[in-house]
Amino acid sequence: MGGEETLRERFEFLQTLIDAVPNPIFYKDLKGAYLGCNKAFEEFFGRRQEEIRGKSVYDMGPKEIADRYAEKDNELLTHPGKQVYEWKVVNKQTGETREVIFNKATFTDSSGQVAGLIGVIYDITEHKKLELALRRSEKLSAVGQLAAGVAHEINNPLGVILGFSQGMLSRIKNDDNMAMPLQSVVREALRCRSLVQDLLVFSRAQKNDQWEKFDLNTALDSAISLIQAQTKTRSVELVVEAGPDLPEISADKRQLQQVLVNLANNAFDAMPQGGTLTVRTGLSGKHPGYLEIFVRDTGTGIPKEVQTKIFEPFFTTKEVGKGTGLGLSLTYEIVQQHNGIIELVSEEGKGTTFTVCLPINKKPPTRP
Repeated sequence: MGGEETLRERFEFLQTLIDAVPNPIFYKDLKGAYLGCNKAFEEFFGRRQEEIRGKSVYDMGPKEIADRYAEKDNELLTHPGKQVYEWKVVNKQTGETREVIFNKATFTDSSGQVAGLIGVIYDITEHKKLELALRRSEKLSAVGQLAAGVAHEINNPLGVILGFSQGMLSRIKNDDNMAMPLQSVVREALRCRSLVQDLLVFSRAQKNDQWEKFDLNTALDSAISLIQAQTKTRSVELVVEAGPDLPEISADKRQLQQVLVNLANNAFDAMPQGGTLTVRTGLSGKHPGYLEIFVRDTGTGIPKEVQTKIFEPFFTTKEVGKGTGLGLSLTYEIVQQHNGIIELVSEEGKGTTFTVCLPINKKPPTRP
């Protein structure tokens, strides 16, 4: 009886020990049946220890997913030791797909024979997001410097071409044989100038020199007026919902107006046959201490395989000549410079929602 009591106490101590670990932990026998887990595992997968004990992965999910888990377990049990790999799993609490690292090892019984395996799960989703944001920020910074240099080099000869072409056009008649070619030169030169201006705006997004404290709704009014003017020719209904009594924020007003215009232009392009564009401001429920700008369209939506690339500079799905691919990357850079968050939810055929969250108490960056 004393031996059983000691064994029970030891088991309870070990269970308390692994329950104190914030990472999900599980252990299985040689057949792949769960022997137990800790509290973090229960919370992450939404199953109590009593529910999983004695069951395999085939009792807990679709066969195609269970096959992959079982394959990794069999690899480890066939070649005892340690096993580390990255995986994607669904957090049952939030419904989110999380990127994790499985760190597993075999354990032995009193005779030294392999008796099963134990695994620890590390959620690295936020680390991956930070890593991606850092790489993207470094890329945007480098591209911004390059863009500024290229834009200035192009601007001078472009101005000469445009000036001479427009001057010649003003001196000849419309029915002259030279009129049409010159009109083409002017049209394309103007398009190039527009691209150069986009490049310059993109490079200047790296600098926040015009920070001030202001009311977000008032600041966005002028941008909404520009957007409203476009809706008439695009068969788009604009719905504006301005949140009441919002606290003032410190930011670059011009850049935030640019963010809203860029997101609206993206929405217009996604609704070639018309639709509804909703712009809403308010306090963020998801991110306390932040204001949010919510922009939703009822357009074509963005394919999943493209969603991870849309903030990259010069990435565009539009036809050649119909977009520079700088609008969303500029938007992303401005939001990052304001220590904000930009989130995307999109479904093909149903539309896209961008949510920009801006910290209320963010101070302007100090300049050396």
